[in-house]
Amino acid sequence: MKQYHYTESNKVIAVANTDIENLSLQLDTSIGIKENFRSQQKKKYGGNEIIVPKFHHVKKFFEALTEPFNLLLWLIAIGELLIYIFITDEGKHDLINLISSLIVFFMIFLAAVIDYIQEFKAYKTNIELNKIIENSFWVLNGSVTNFNDLSFLNIKNKLISCDQSQLLYGDVIVLHQGDIVPADARILWTNNFTVNQSSLTGEAEPVEKLISNSKERLIELDNILFAQTVIATGTCIAVIINVGEKNYASSILQMVNDDEPSEYEKGLTKITRILVASILVMVPIIMIAAGLRSGGTSQDWVSALIFALSIAVALTPEALPAIISSNLKLGSKKMAKEKVVIKKLSVVQNMGSVDILATDKTGTLTLDKVQLNSCQNFNNQEDPYLLRMLFLNASFQQNLSNKIDQAIIDLLASQMDLSNVELVEDQAFSHQTRISSVLVKENDHYLQISKGSVDEILNQSKFIRLGKKVVILSDELVDMVKQTIDTWTKQGFRSILISTAVTTTLKDTDLVLEGMALFEDVLKNDVVETLEIIKKYSIDLKILTGDAQDIALNIAHQINLKTSRTLSGEQLENYSSAELQEILKLCNVLAKLSPTDKTKIIETLKINNVIAFLGDGINDAGALRAADVGISVNNGTPLAKSAADVILLEKDLRVLENAFVQGREIFANAIKYIKITVASNFGMLLTLLISSLWLEFPSMSPIQLLLQNLIFDFANLIFVFDSVDNSSIRKPQKWNAKSIIPFGLWNGLVLTIISILNFLILGFVFGLLTNGVYAHETIDQQQFQTAFFLESILTHILIILVYRTEHISFIKARPTKTLVYGLLGFALIPFLFIGLDNHLNNLGFKIMSGTHQGVNLGWWYLVLVGLLVLAWVLAELFKKCYKKVFKSWL
Repeated sequence: MKQYHYTESNKVIAVANTDIENLSLQLDTSIGIKENFRSQQKKKYGGNEIIVPKFHHVKKFFEALTEPFNLLLWLIAIGELLIYIFITDEGKHDLINLISSLIVFFMIFLAAVIDYIQEFKAYKTNIELNKIIENSFWVLNGSVTNFNDLSFLNIKNKLISCDQSQLLYGDVIVLHQGDIVPADARILWTNNFTVNQSSLTGEAEPVEKLISNSKERLIELDNILFAQTVIATGTCIAVIINVGEKNYASSILQMVNDDEPSEYEKGLTKITRILVASILVMVPIIMIAAGLRSGGTSQDWVSALIFALSIAVALTPEALPAIISSNLKLGSKKMAKEKVVIKKLSVVQNMGSVDILATDKTGTLTLDKVQLNSCQNFNNQEDPYLLRMLFLNASFQQNLSNKIDQAIIDLLASQMDLSNVELVEDQAFSHQTRISSVLVKENDHYLQISKGSVDEILNQSKFIRLGKKVVILSDELVDMVKQTIDTWTKQGFRSILISTAVTTTLKDTDLVLEGMALFEDVLKNDVVETLEIIKKYSIDLKILTGDAQDIALNIAHQINLKTSRTLSGEQLENYSSAELQEILKLCNVLAKLSPTDKTKIIETLKINNVIAFLGDGINDAGALRAADVGISVNNGTPLAKSAADVILLEKDLRVLENAFVQGREIFANAIKYIKITVASNFGMLLTLLISSLWLEFPSMSPIQLLLQNLIFDFANLIFVFDSVDNSSIRKPQKWNAKSIIPFGLWNGLVLTIISILNFLILGFVFGLLTNGVYAHETIDQQQFQTAFFLESILTHILIILVYRTEHISFIKARPTKTLVYGLLGFALIPFLFIGLDNHLNNLGFKIMSGTHQGVNLGWWYLVLVGLLVLAWVLAELFKKCYKKVFKSWL
């Protein structure tokens, strides 16, 4: 992670603390720009265009070509090509080496093309998702020189319309309720002005913005507006102080290094190292054994080198990148049907490894609204009279209803009759008074109803209603009220007080304190059930929010999230990295977090886990980029969508649950392919090593090894259509490179045992070996190689079907029809090659037919069936033993 430093921080703070009359000097520009100077201003300071990162076609394709495993394939392909060019047999180049090289090159480009196409499609989708309908704003055509007379009415006739991308540093802009702030700005004039900064801070309630500043923290500055926040109420005039990438919202994306390898890439690198090491160790051994066995002449060593490299090609799973890319591409298509857009292929596999889901609260676990939970008097009783007072106050507000008023109206509108009530006077909520009041008349009776924050209502109240009595509000009763409110606040409720007065004019003294109303965030539908399902899949949930701790804890309680400890953003600085790692194991609720706090937490959690982060606000962008899987939603802020790896077209946790399960299935199939391929290759490697030490001729010719390898590779592509065991998706999947070697060595023995049995039967039952070591005639050698070619391919295909599941294959775990039909098709291919070559005689195949030394060679096909049945039984036994020792399978 890059050390985050917002380069404009000191400047913004300095601007906030500068007297309004000196702003022009501080900003080094006039306050307001005349139309004929706009081009000059843009040339000097730049514009406010939305920066969309470009798709670098050449770079992306080159990265796909040079992924870790592809580097190994490049070495093999180039090695084969060099042998074809520089090594000859009696002046002739061996075409097999050229074909082998071209096949490996083809596999490299196949995987690269799949990766490139998918990423380009995802990029285009992302561009569509991030398109913003550009808004127009009113800006001053001229400059401000007299701030004392500045008001909306005084500049109204000098305003011109300007698109968001055309706004400039120094522009004076007018913003109204509902506007999305287009750039960072310093306030010059306001009228009942509040801003919703939840996308930036996580705070659900709007905050008041002023002309002057009394705060120190950047995000809390009273007179600074930040891009992509929303005007909640009122009007303001402000001067733009940052544009484009210098806006605070845009700078958050610089917190995280984009080039950090993903969990998928790290795992693939480890596997590549294991395969490279095994090939580098075993191939020289085979070359030495074959060279010495052949006689040790210079030509023998050249032949041994070519044979060893043919084995290297045969042992290298060239299809690995193509398999994984195809697997991921198929998975991304399935997820697209579930309304999940994947921006980067490797993320699909990362989703299968996720063991911690960190999520913002507002809009993710909760709807962006509150509900009225209770309305009580100070005898702790639900009071219908209070409900009516509360409804009258909310209904007669002249301004647009805020969340509190809307919650009251939603609950009570159908229960209340206002036909005899008329509004006399009202006082709208403001952040100075923090009270809203109405004076109503009903049947010639006047009544003032006020509601607001605890301290403000208490300051205006002289009396309190206790049961049927109204008594003086003493200090002891004030303490009682505060303690009651504090109790509810600690449970996560938002509390307001209600007071009344019988009066014909609104007043702010001598009110009667009537009771309190309690509000809470509204959970999304089915969120509890969905989170239980996510928990079933062993994913730990952590809430990361900018909201208050008590409110976050209340949500945790409602969704049955157990937590033994909570943490706030202010406490993070008290711990070292090691201490924070331990604390985060216990904490599931983290509140009052800044954007940098969220990013720091995600980076810490990533040390020993694979993290998905779900968020949609500006304040979530750094955490989204830092997470192994950053998840945003289509209606999230543009910055959040730009930072995310995954876009949910529906903000529904059930969609996310399906995505995690799909990721695990894809991961399971990738692991399945790698382990089974390594087991098959180890089995083949051991067989070839034994045959090199035993036989005086190659057990399979280079061209036959190449064909066998090609059939293996394409047969393994069918894995992308396979189903997986439930045990494979019950827990998060992670790369475990250490388990590959023991899995391959143990389970690969089945193929070696079957092949050696085949050798013995061919040599001593059917008489294809003389003295048990060499073929007396060329036809004997060709029939031996053909039988080995056929048996090894069919055994490999059978092993796929057996090892694909931890259960007894064909009986307790049936493969998909697509997998079965596909493998049957590949099982027929070697027969087609053998049959065709029996006429062309170019590949060295000779069908097992006729009689040899009085033995009918056709009986060998019955032996082949018996060998395949034995292979199935042995594979099941070896699988059972492996599971017993290692306590796991794939």
